[in-house]
Amino acid sequence: MGIGNFFKGLFGKRDSVTITKEQAELMQQLLAKEQLEQSMQLHAIADQRSLEGETVPVSSIFIDLDKLSPEERAKAEEVKQELLDKHGENMPVNTAHRITRDWDCEEKTWSDRPGCWEKQLRYRDGSLLYPASRRIVVIKEILEARKKDIALQEELKAKFSAFSKGKINDLKKNNTADYLLKTLRETMDMLEEMAFVEGDFAVETIFLEGLEKSITEVLYPVMSDKGESLKLYYSGSSLKRIPFFAQIRIIPEIEAIPMLLSEDLGTIHKIGYMDRKAYGDNPDYRPNAEDIRKALDDAVERGFSKKRAGKIFSAWAGYE
Repeated sequence: MGIGNFFKGLFGKRDSVTITKEQAELMQQLLAKEQLEQSMQLHAIADQRSLEGETVPVSSIFIDLDKLSPEERAKAEEVKQELLDKHGENMPVNTAHRITRDWDCEEKTWSDRPGCWEKQLRYRDGSLLYPASRRIVVIKEILEARKKDIALQEELKAKFSAFSKGKINDLKKNNTADYLLKTLRETMDMLEEMAFVEGDFAVETIFLEGLEKSITEVLYPVMSDKGESLKLYYSGSSLKRIPFFAQIRIIPEIEAIPMLLSEDLGTIHKIGYMDRKAYGDNPDYRPNAEDIRKALDDAVERGFSKKRAGKIFSAWAGYE
């Protein structure tokens, strides 16, 4: 029963009505359900057209820019360039549908702070860095990824709550080196887990990093090696807190390099620097410069921005 028929059945032909709170809530539920169904139908249509290979020009979703204020126009041009860099001149129909829908709707397709599973899809979505077989992302995948992310995030928040409850008081009562080391390892493990899960852990991260700093400052002077082994342990943990490294175990091999190249330039630079520092010119270590350059050359052949590709390679290689 459509929402219009519901109203007719409920109110008949009366000019005015009085409804109960329960009826109002029911109407809201029916309206929300119908809107969701319509939205999913539109997503499904756009997904099917994209799976059939249909694309639209990136420029087609930017109209009447001359009617915007200078500030708004500058922002729109910036977004347009980002899309051209990622998609080339054309993007899949469903990618364009999601972008324009999210501009107009409060309920966004993509999360503001995506978890590890949703982020992979967001990087893939229509990106010429990925092979054609991996570029089309459908709404079912997004919803399933978000469900997995929410479960991981809720589980980790509960774990943090149990860990942090009364922790400061516990440390005041038991400040032996063994207990401090145990707490430090648990703290580092949780920070690494947050890098894997991702999402909104700003408050938890501040607490854990503060705890980590306080414990290490106490331990350094009393350790036999003046904290050198602890610094080495911290260095390894810091590496695992880079989301790319934390999430590499769930990234399909075919997507590893494209996902790396989808990161921001600062992260790409950091990962390239760490790789060179750790492995130097070891020919057996992958990805090497040749792998990165080939992946970018292949993307440019598919229509990826040559200028953006140059910036990515320079960031990875450590060029100024």
